[in-house]
Amino acid sequence: MAAGGGLMTGAEVARAKATQKLALVPPDTDEMGTAVDEIDENGNQIEIEAGETIEPGLGPASADSEPAGPAAPIVRADPLITVGQAIESLVKLSALPVYPTPFPTVNDAIGFGGFKAGQKYDAAAGTGRGKTSFVTCIGTHHAAHGDTLIATYEMAPAYYVARAASGALGVHSNAIVRGEVPARDVLRALPQRLVFLHRPTLAILCAQAKRIADKTGRAPLVIVDYMQKLAEQIMAGQPRADARLATSEASAGLIDLADETGAVVLAVSATSRANGKRTADPRKLAPYDLVDVAKDSGSVEYDSAGLIVLSLGEEYEGDERHATITVAKARFGQECHIEARFNGPRGTWRDLGRIISGDRGKSALKQPLPDAIREALRMPAASRTELATRVRRGKGATLAAIGQMIEAGEIGETDGRLEILRVE
Repeated sequence: MAAGGGLMTGAEVARAKATQKLALVPPDTDEMGTAVDEIDENGNQIEIEAGETIEPGLGPASADSEPAGPAAPIVRADPLITVGQAIESLVKLSALPVYPTPFPTVNDAIGFGGFKAGQKYDAAAGTGRGKTSFVTCIGTHHAAHGDTLIATYEMAPAYYVARAASGALGVHSNAIVRGEVPARDVLRALPQRLVFLHRPTLAILCAQAKRIADKTGRAPLVIVDYMQKLAEQIMAGQPRADARLATSEASAGLIDLADETGAVVLAVSATSRANGKRTADPRKLAPYDLVDVAKDSGSVEYDSAGLIVLSLGEEYEGDERHATITVAKARFGQECHIEARFNGPRGTWRDLGRIISGDRGKSALKQPLPDAIREALRMPAASRTELATRVRRGKGATLAAIGQMIEAGEIGETDGRLEILRVE
């Protein structure tokens, strides 16, 4: 319907569609009041004031303007990038911070010692497999020293607060939900740099992440829980609903968010039911064999700098359930399975170390680094570099451990060759 209540003309329909497709991310008009610049097809700069949209070939839209003719594409930038420009970008990327998780083995496997700012990562698991608890552990850990923005599309933020506080307070999350724990205790248990958005559009999420980055000088950790719910929101606006296409659009939008703001984006994905058997016993598979388990998979694994898959076993130790954290993709690191424990009532995860494959699909915890060094030194004496190569673990960590063992008098070094002096 047109503004006056009649049927829309063809020009009005075309205008509405063009505006919807090219609507800019809403500027932050509350505090920033900044304008956004665009380039038209002739290379002329168009200034867009807060709250305006731009249409092809028309410049900023006004309430009473009509399209003058067929829409012309907007030229956003020269697509050619020189080697010099690429190197300049690389220098900027190298200066971006790393956001460690509370899980040491995950940090080691994912590369850089944690999540690299400006990148998108994904965590996938089936229903009730602890994926929300996992990313909440990461979010609250980061919020102790940086900003964490959690976009919730399923549970209300109040339930996140209960889940996050239960681990710190050592109580069942249901006790917090029922009001059995004083609100002041819940407040004290949580870092104050933890904020939420409930079911935001992708545009609003981008705008709020940018607001935090501009205000604090450092981009937040952005957690999206979860990808398929964001895709459903996008799918509702499609002429013909396509879940896979909507998921691709959601993933691409989150990559743009990370790239433009420098944020770390950690997106939660549900796994498809067809992949239930693979995630039920993941240790029988190579880690990379789980890279496509996410529901409506495709862009999820291709776009991600790191994909983490969570699986639960049937064995319990008290309230803790045996679990596996699989780093199925690590653009800057190495895939692996990690022994873990999940405490459902308290919403906490524990990282127990990397798993090495044994016979017939059995697994065992990887031996501690000092033990691996001692075992490698049973062979003829070697230099520090040769020994680090034998151990086949992270070179920097191995060399540091060798140095500590030399200082402790456990390893001797003569003419650059190492040997065991005493056994612990």
